[in-house]
Amino acid sequence: MIASVRVLVACILLFGSLAHADKKQKPSPRPVMKARVVDLEVVGESRIVTVLLGSDNGIGKTWHAKFREGATAKPLAGGEAIVIRVDKRSTVLKTSLSAEQVRANRVVEFAP
Repeated sequence: MIASVRVLVACILLFGSLAHADKKQKPSPRPVMKARVVDLEVVGESRIVTVLLGSDNGIGKTWHAKFREGATAKPLAGGEAIVIRVDKRSTVLKTSLSAEQVRANRVVEFAP
């Protein structure tokens, strides 16, 4: 009697775990990360910008970068930037914004 109860309990546990394993878990969305501009270089028509956020924070070369308008969370019109290089603690970006626009809008947000 005890042996059959143990077999029954084991079957219930086995089928329960299989039913749970079939459910697909949704990957959690990555949060948008933001960083401040720490360096600006003017090279021809482009501005080369360095921010203090890099691969140690999960940033990758395929990520998208966009300047924010002032200190707000609103994206700056025309503020897209191309990721040129990702180091451990910093990322180098290229943008077509003017130097004055970069100085006035020093926050950059990153998204995968």
